[in-house]
Amino acid sequence: MNPVSIFARAAAAALVLATATATAAPPSAFTMKKLDDKVDEGIVEGVYPGGVLLAGHGEETSPVIVSGNSRTEPAAEAMRADTIFDLASVSKVMGTATMTMLLIEDGRLTLDTRVSEIFPEYAANGKEDVAVRHLLTHSSGLKPYENWKVAEEKRGGSAQDEALFAQIASLDKRYPTGENILYSCLNYLSLARLNETVAGESQQEFLSRRVWAPLGMTDTTYHLNEEQRSRLAPTFKEWPDGSVRIHDPLANYYSVDAGNCSGNAGLFSTASDMGAYCRMIANRGQSGGVRVMKAETVEMMTTVHATLPKYVSGDETGDTWNRALGWHAYSDWPWTHPAAPQGAVIGHTGYTGTFLWINRETKDWIVFLTNSVYSKDPPQTSTIRKRLTAVMLEEEYGPAPQPGG
Repeated sequence: MNPVSIFARAAAAALVLATATATAAPPSAFTMKKLDDKVDEGIVEGVYPGGVLLAGHGEETSPVIVSGNSRTEPAAEAMRADTIFDLASVSKVMGTATMTMLLIEDGRLTLDTRVSEIFPEYAANGKEDVAVRHLLTHSSGLKPYENWKVAEEKRGGSAQDEALFAQIASLDKRYPTGENILYSCLNYLSLARLNETVAGESQQEFLSRRVWAPLGMTDTTYHLNEEQRSRLAPTFKEWPDGSVRIHDPLANYYSVDAGNCSGNAGLFSTASDMGAYCRMIANRGQSGGVRVMKAETVEMMTTVHATLPKYVSGDETGDTWNRALGWHAYSDWPWTHPAAPQGAVIGHTGYTGTFLWINRETKDWIVFLTNSVYSKDPPQTSTIRKRLTAVMLEEEYGPAPQPGG
C-alpha cells in the first residue's frame, strides 16, 4: 500500500470521528474530584506510593492531581508535579513510534519497508517479510522478550547494542508474519535501530528537534542529567547495583552507551510534558499554535491497522486485538464505552506504572503516572487505571453499561 492511499484511509477515519455526537467538553470539577479520589484509592490499597494525574480536553488542561509519595524508604519523600518517571513501554508510542511516523511523513520510510532491506541479516529464519507495519502493530511473529544475558554471552568484542540487535536478528518467528498479534519488546528494539539508521541520528536528537523542543517538553529524555535524576521516582527501593538506571533490563543493557536509545523502554518524562504530547495528538498534530506532525500523519498513526487474534502458543489463539500504529485501540469497557465509535479510544501502558489514554472523538485525554513497581512487582495498576477511564467515559457518554447489557 502506498503512502497516499494510507493517508486517504486515515482522513476517511477522521471524518467518521468528526461526525460523531458524544459530549465534548473539558472534565468538570466534579469529574476531577472523582479522578482524585480514584488516585487516592490506589495509595490506600498499597498499589503505589503516590501518583500524578493530568487530564484535559484538546488544548485545555485541568489542574494537576498530585498524591502520596515518590518513595517511602529510607524516609518518605512527597510526590511532586514535576516528578520524573521511567515511562517503560509508554516509550514505545511516545518515542519510537512517533519517530517512525515522522520518518514516514518525510518519505524516508513506508509501512511496507522491510527490515531486511536495511539490515540483510534480519532475514534469518524466515523474517525477510517483516516490515515496519508489523513492528508497529506487534504482528511480526517475534517472541515477546529476550534475556540480555543471551546477547552478552555471544557479544565478544562488539558493543552491547550491536550484540543485542544481532541476537534479535538471529531469532525465528513464533507465527507467520501478519497473522497474529503478540506484544513484543523486540519489535520496538528493532524499530528504534531502523529509525536511527535511516535518520542518521539518535532518537534523542531527532525527537528533541522535531517534537519535544517545539512543544516545550523540557523533561522528556532518554538521558537524564543530574538535576533530573534528583526528581526521578524510584522503581526499586534499592537499585540492584547501587545506581539509577532504566528499570527494563533489555533497555538498560542496550542503552549502556549514553548515545543509545532503546526502542521498547528507556524514555523519561513528566506529567506536564506528556500532557503536551497528548494535546498534540488530540489536536491532530499541533498544540499551542505549533505543528509538529501533519494531521494526516496523526490520523494514520491512531487509526486501527491490525485486527488479529492474540497468539498464545502453537495453533492456539486468544481474543482479537486492535492495534493502531504504536497504540492499542480499546474495544472493551471500561477502557472504552459501547457508545464510542470503534477505534476511537487509544492508549498505552508502561510496566513501571505509567499510562496515557486519549479519546479521539471527544479529544479528552488522561496522563497517569506512578512508580507502582516500587510498591509491588509485578505491579497491580490495571484496576486503578480502569477506574479512571470509567470516570471519564461516564462523563462523556453517560452511565456505565450494565453486566449483560
